[in-house]
Amino acid sequence: MTPKARVWIGLALIAAAIAGCGRRETPAWFDAERPRPGSLVAAGEPLPPSALKIRWGRSSVSPAVGANTSVAVRVTFTNAGDKPWPDVAAASPRLKDGSYAVRLTHRWIRAGDPLGDRLGAQRSDLPRSVMPGDSIEMPLVVHAPAEAGDYTLVIELVQELVQWFADRGADRLMLPVRVVPAAAAPAGTPAARSGQPSTAPDRR
Repeated sequence: MTPKARVWIGLALIAAAIAGCGRRETPAWFDAERPRPGSLVAAGEPLPPSALKIRWGRSSVSPAVGANTSVAVRVTFTNAGDKPWPDVAAASPRLKDGSYAVRLTHRWIRAGDPLGDRLGAQRSDLPRSVMPGDSIEMPLVVHAPAEAGDYTLVIELVQELVQWFADRGADRLMLPVRVVPAAAAPAGTPAARSGQPSTAPDRR
């Protein structure tokens, strides 16, 4: 075999070895760690029903607030599903328009009234994506109704432009609040009082 042929054979063997890199069935110690199932947030995709499960934790809200005032609320909840809930940055990394992102929503209804539609429900962005099993605490500032009376503050999750969690069987958080005339509100009522227990989640 001529020296030139040996060179060509050597080059062919090197090229074959390089081409085979990354296709080993048994990972080596120097390989990058493979992502765990469920550890990635899929951008621009509807969440499956198995991901639309939420467990509400302890939440705080003042039981009486002044009409037409800003009210502090603190909500704790856990991703009880099997897929991550993407925040705005993860759900639509290019446009960042909120589509496909999971958001916390709130709205007021009169005590005893049907839930009705969700027209006017206010959105709050998640501060980060929430992985399966992870819990998150979110402080909210909500605006109390202008008319005094007994109300329910309805808090739930939505995947923007796709689906409402509660429509797929997830729980809502239903917090009873009495709205009183602003002049008659006790001092400090616009702010949430820590330690107030939440009501049981709605299972309808």
